[in-house]
Amino acid sequence: MVNKYILSHDMGTSSNKAMIVTVFGEIIDSAKIEYSMDMPAPGFAEQNPDDWWRAVCETSKSVIQSSGIDPQDIAGIAFSSQMQGLVCVDRSGKPLRKAISWVDSRAGDIMRERIWTAPRIQGYNIFRLIRFLHITGGAPGLAGKDIIGKILWLKEHEPQIINQTY
Repeated sequence: MVNKYILSHDMGTSSNKAMIVTVFGEIIDSAKIEYSMDMPAPGFAEQNPDDWWRAVCETSKSVIQSSGIDPQDIAGIAFSSQMQGLVCVDRSGKPLRKAISWVDSRAGDIMRERIWTAPRIQGYNIFRLIRFLHITGGAPGLAGKDIIGKILWLKEHEPQIINQTY
């Protein structure tokens, strides 16, 4: 019987970690490549999505070569990734700007101005909170780190990016 493997990636905030495991969870090999976080202004945190892709390609190649397994024996690929980041892409999937990281809080003022109006409950406008809960089952944070805040910030400060986003 031929052994089958899983190629897994943990695309974190500071690095991509790749691992080859058996279908039973035994770790065969791993590799890690770091990438940078740009912080061009207070509250801003951005990354180049091309750096993520390069890291995925390089760590994949590295663990496959160093493990000595036949790539044909990889039965699946799994990813976990940072949440609450925003990558705007055009019709061809090309990034239009650097990704806005989950760490980024530039939209905090926008969220507080638009959501934190009377009447309030826990800092949220009660009517907007009910609407968010009805539509999404949750509510955005007032710190501006949620996707909705990032989109609102782009609409206000970089409308050309929003207009080009597919």
